[in-house]
Amino acid sequence: MEETIPTQKSKIAEREEQILKFWQEREAFKKSLEKKSPKGEFVFYDGPPFATGSPHYGHILAGTIKDVIPRFKTMQGFHVPRRWGWDCHGLPVENEVEKELGFQSKKDIVDYGTEKFNALAKESVMRYADDWRRVIPRMGRWVDMVNDYKTMDSAYTESVWFVFKTLFDKGLVYEGFKPMHLCPRCETTLSNFEVTQGYKEVTDTAVYVRFALQGEPNTFLVAWTTTPWTLPGNVALAVNPEKDYAFIEITASNAPLFKMGDIYVCGVKEDILKRIFSEEGGAFEFDPDSRSGIFSWKGERVSFVARQGVSGKTLVGRPYLPLFDYYTKPQMRADSDRRMFADERTQEMSASLERGWRVYGGDFVTEEDGTGIVHIAPAFGEDDYALAELEKLPFIQHVGSDGAFRPEARDFTGLQAKPKGNPRETDERIAALLETRGLLLKKESVTHSYPFCWRCETPLLNFAAPSWFVRVTDLREKLVEENKKVRWIPKEAGEYRFGNWLAEARDWAISRSRFWGAPIPVWRCERCRALRVLGSFDELRARSGTRFTTFIFLRHGESVKNIRHIFDDSPTAFPLTRAGKREAKAAAEQIRKMGGVDAVFASPVRRARESAELLAAPFGKTAKIDERLREVDSGEWDGKREDDLAAVESRARYDALPPMDHYRAKRGENGESWEDVERRMGEFLREALTKHSGERVLVVSHEGPIVYLLKALNRLTLKETNRYFRRERFEEYAKPIVVHVDLKTGAALDPHRPFIDEVRISCDACARETGTGVELMRRVPEVFDCWFESGAMPYAKAHYPFEHDDAFDPIGGWFRKLQ
Repeated sequence: MEETIPTQKSKIAEREEQILKFWQEREAFKKSLEKKSPKGEFVFYDGPPFATGSPHYGHILAGTIKDVIPRFKTMQGFHVPRRWGWDCHGLPVENEVEKELGFQSKKDIVDYGTEKFNALAKESVMRYADDWRRVIPRMGRWVDMVNDYKTMDSAYTESVWFVFKTLFDKGLVYEGFKPMHLCPRCETTLSNFEVTQGYKEVTDTAVYVRFALQGEPNTFLVAWTTTPWTLPGNVALAVNPEKDYAFIEITASNAPLFKMGDIYVCGVKEDILKRIFSEEGGAFEFDPDSRSGIFSWKGERVSFVARQGVSGKTLVGRPYLPLFDYYTKPQMRADSDRRMFADERTQEMSASLERGWRVYGGDFVTEEDGTGIVHIAPAFGEDDYALAELEKLPFIQHVGSDGAFRPEARDFTGLQAKPKGNPRETDERIAALLETRGLLLKKESVTHSYPFCWRCETPLLNFAAPSWFVRVTDLREKLVEENKKVRWIPKEAGEYRFGNWLAEARDWAISRSRFWGAPIPVWRCERCRALRVLGSFDELRARSGTRFTTFIFLRHGESVKNIRHIFDDSPTAFPLTRAGKREAKAAAEQIRKMGGVDAVFASPVRRARESAELLAAPFGKTAKIDERLREVDSGEWDGKREDDLAAVESRARYDALPPMDHYRAKRGENGESWEDVERRMGEFLREALTKHSGERVLVVSHEGPIVYLLKALNRLTLKETNRYFRRERFEEYAKPIVVHVDLKTGAALDPHRPFIDEVRISCDACARETGTGVELMRRVPEVFDCWFESGAMPYAKAHYPFEHDDAFDPIGGWFRKLQ
């Protein structure tokens, strides 16, 4: 039956809209925040959504719950601010853009260009923002969507830098090289939490491989692995020193693979012997008393005896022949090392060829699976890497971060280690080659849980890679204790699921080798390798010569004009009120805490001029009057009150104009347009940049002119510019707005790649040692994991500590937020 679509709204919908209209006309939400709150503050944090898609049922359900709690707490007598935010960075956004462009790999982005790619990512983030701004209020939720924050905003990023540097200064951040899970398609590592999002039950290929002991003819060590693709990276075998091992001698055989007199070394238990020597459906018999038995192999009968066992420690140190010779010769290693090694430790490991391809002891070796002997590939496993560090083993990474085999692995060059379409394909090819060489005992299918990228569903690789880490292990006990103070609903979620996770929490890999994200603020010297961590954009300005100039834009203090609501651009009328003078003095103190100023400029209009004089005095400066900073000329409206009937109709027609016409139209018939204002403010800025490059400059002007200068500096659209007039920063007078302007672009500092990558700073260590250190330091290429940015939300949304320096405990609260 054909579905009929209702043509009229239901009575319920109509009633809801009436209620919404009632709330809006009476500013109910705003008044609920302004009312007395005898019980103080109730802090409510709401994880910001991505606006790369329209809101759906899941958002609406969660949003309803998030609306009920603040309303309830407000009724109880608490003050509960709710500010909307947008999650803008990270691989989810990048993946969407890649799909639109038809990209298949990270290389496609590099070829396309980071600047163009990130521009598309920025545009895509807010593509559905208007849908959200329509749906969220329509569902009756009270939240401030005008004064919203975005994690891609420069101010937000600066606070993230501050949090990172604070952790670094406390010794809680380090650069490490560890095995982590890597997505070869995204070419970046994932955090432990992200890895847990993508496990699937899969069937993989496992192999039993024999390694020939050197100096002992026809004697083989047997190892088992579920990752045959790692075998070309094998550098050692591990046994448990405290376990017993048997020498299995073939006493009779009709099977070509097993020759009489061959000896196989493996764990002594019967279960292990059965795993190795039994085929599916084939015979296997073993007499524990005589330690002898038989098995069938491809239809042929084989007899064996388990000779006297030895402890694992007696096997330690014995050399064996590598399965592959790709990296066994010094020149081969030297050529590959230049591509593979990221730090001094792995370089040292790579130099120890003589320590490779031997048996080593490891208490991580068990007998529950496999043969009791473990194949060691340091680049692809946590235990493997730890053993390699301990024993100074060679480090072989025959697979690149793109998941493809390197040229040295000539039999498999270019193959994906775990192809997305057929994850077993490469494993099967390696098994086939080993079989032709007589090194494969058998292969089997195993079903197990395997991690996939939760974004693109590519099989992950356990892959040793450089990353920046937060020392969560140093804070683990404190985190566990803090979690006990949290009231969880249900209780079991916090006590068991989250509590157990915290008790075992590992150091957090917070960096990603990607493009669209907040850059990690670490610069490394190309000469001495010293590091410099920056915690603010002003530090960047101070250390980058004359590249950046810091402008502090400030609307004048309250004046008589503002109280009377009069249009005015005259130079002598309307002085500051007492409140306006207090505001200007308070702003001067705030600017002093920021580091002061080198120059002060002001509009010739009295209220701005008086504000500038009060602001300049504490710094021993004289305010320079510049005609280009004046208030907008409102033509026939000037001198009239805002509610003057003679101006109301004209203003109504003006406000109703389409955005571009509104931008270009003359105010009050014969006044200035905002386009005119932007042009003259831009002229002032370009001149000030030339004369005061690398300095801190205070500019005292008016709301409209500042807004349109910010439009030019931040490359805002007219729609975005109009929203500035409604932001909370302009509800207050004399509130400093800091913008760091890039002399190279003439625009506000963009901390994203590739712009931030171009900024070099000086090395103090080299300057002391050699007398020269200018521009020797380059930024490390990584960006932050977007989860780190989300964790910084309590501070970053308030631009702490740069605008609100007394509101938060920056470390304790940060980790509580991560819960």
